[in-house]
Amino acid sequence: MRRLRISVLVASFVGVAIVAAWLAAPTPQDGLPLAPDSAAEDGTMALVETLEALGADVVVEPTPPDDADTALLLVDNIDEDTRAAWREVATRGGTLVVADPSSELAPDQVGDSAFGLIDPPMRAQCDLPALEEVAEVQTAGGATLDVPPGAVGCFPRGGGHWLVAMPQGSGVVVATGGASFVTNDALADTDNAMLAAALLAPRPGDVVAIAPPDFAAAGEGQGLAELIPDGAWLLAIQLTIAFVVLILWRVRRLGPPVVEEGEVALPGSELVIGLGNLYHQTGSAHYAARMLREDLRSSAAARLGLEPQSGIAEVAEAAVGVGLDPDLVHNALTGPVPRSDAGLVDLAGDIEKARMGLSRTDLGSREGAARV
Repeated sequence: MRRLRISVLVASFVGVAIVAAWLAAPTPQDGLPLAPDSAAEDGTMALVETLEALGADVVVEPTPPDDADTALLLVDNIDEDTRAAWREVATRGGTLVVADPSSELAPDQVGDSAFGLIDPPMRAQCDLPALEEVAEVQTAGGATLDVPPGAVGCFPRGGGHWLVAMPQGSGVVVATGGASFVTNDALADTDNAMLAAALLAPRPGDVVAIAPPDFAAAGEGQGLAELIPDGAWLLAIQLTIAFVVLILWRVRRLGPPVVEEGEVALPGSELVIGLGNLYHQTGSAHYAARMLREDLRSSAAARLGLEPQSGIAEVAEAAVGVGLDPDLVHNALTGPVPRSDAGLVDLAGDIEKARMGLSRTDLGSREGAARV
């Protein structure tokens, strides 16, 4: 049985560790985040299809073609030469949209678009002609940016603006506080799609260049152990420690079990005597009188055929009705509460007389029945 218990514990530990690792592991996604060919919620395939439906020629390349009219830089983790090639789109008269607030092409960050745990839509509140039809935009976890001299800020919040348009050569660089507004999950929210179309495809036939995010492929060059999150490892370590402590606690035996003696039971008579002594020491004559009268009321109610819960007044009236002395019944049941030992002794005598009178009364006689 001992080996069986240990085997069950080991199997339980292994099962819990496997379940914890499975729950903590990241959910696989269809493609990389922000990838133009990804249909996942954080992909941008819907953006590409929307721009093409508006008549734009969408080109997804690491560097923009020379005839690009507009360009979208989703993630700026490129080298300086490649960054200069994307900046050239704006320099020669086009529009470069930088959706990475940490990019060197974007102004400084001054805040974020969220109010605590909520991220409500933002109103445009700017004079850019290209955004006349855009009323509000919905983002998730975006940043707000500083507005440099000569630039125009839109969607104000948190001490800055979520969108900043900056002149660049003959064109303009538009920096946003994040790329979440062009993802598949958010493109249909509020005026997100209208904003993307106004910035990237204002005219049919425009060539739109989109830079694919340069992320390392998920799981590339990694083993199974490297794919397990740190939280799963910590949980496994904690369960191992708990398992070892349990084994040490159950395995080590210092001797046979010791039978402990139960508590000493006090006889009921000793408890009554001790309680009486306490009442005597405190001079609680009124408590003793109440107990004596309650005992008489209970026994008299049973003797007179009354309900057990009958009150003192009802019992006293019935006792007088069967022939007991009214003064005796009054003193025994409803008289004043004694304040001294002498008064308590007198009350006890009256109660005993009333009890004896009830025991001697023939309740079955006609006379007693008539009085009742």
